[in-house]
Amino acid sequence: MLHGRDQSVGLTLLLESFIPAPHFRPMSLSLLKQNVEKNITRSTEEFTRDVMLMFTNAIMYNNHEYEIYAMAQEMYDDTMNIIEVSKPL
Repeated sequence: MLHGRDQSVGLTLLLESFIPAPHFRPMSLSLLKQNVEKNITRSTEEFTRDVMLMFTNAIMYNNHEYEIYAMAQEMYDDTMNIIEVSKPL
C-alpha cells in the first residue's frame, strides 16, 4: 500500500493515464496562406477552422500575462464576429 507522497504520485500517474494530452497542431498566417495556395484548404469552413486554430493555439500556449495572449483573444473575437456577420442567410 502506498502512503503520503507516494500515494499522491501514484494517483497522479493513474489520472494522467486516463486524460489525453492536448494535441498541438501548428497554424500561422504563412501556413494559412500556403494551404490556400496549394488548395489544401478548400472551403470557407476549413479556412475558418484554421483561423480559429491559429488564435486558439496562441491563447492556449501563451501565459495570460503576456500581451500576445490578450491580442490573440481580441483578434479571435473580432475575426469570429466578422465571420458570423459574413455568413449567408
